[in-house]
Amino acid sequence: MTEVAFHVNVPDPMGHACRLVRKGYLLGMTMLVVGDARQTALLNKQLWALRSVDFVPHCLSDDASAVVERSAVVLAATTASVPVRAFDALVNLAPEMPASFASFAKVFEVVSFTDAELAAARQRWRTYQRAGLEPKQHDIQG
Repeated sequence: MTEVAFHVNVPDPMGHACRLVRKGYLLGMTMLVVGDARQTALLNKQLWALRSVDFVPHCLSDDASAVVERSAVVLAATTASVPVRAFDALVNLAPEMPASFASFAKVFEVVSFTDAELAAARQRWRTYQRAGLEPKQHDIQG
């Protein structure tokens, strides 16, 4: 069964996603990160800016298919833009809920503290519950 964790009131969503991805990578997880083009470009830049000892191998979903198939971390605008393959975890930065959420062992929802993001997150929370899942909440700002 998929484990869902909402990380809410996140002051720096891209920085938080970067830490989640790094932690997942160090635990040996493969991860798909979904966000809009601006978010994935920013996260890509931040992952490349990590210190060399903290480097996380990753790619964009529109990179060469051979690279995408072998990368531990893939950044994508939608889950549909990634070639069919299994990932351990999904990090969702988008306001929409990925249709394929049940194919992941873990789903991390990263939500800032804006009213629009919190309202969209509440909708996703209810959808996960209707799917029989019990999301957990982690209030990052406190």
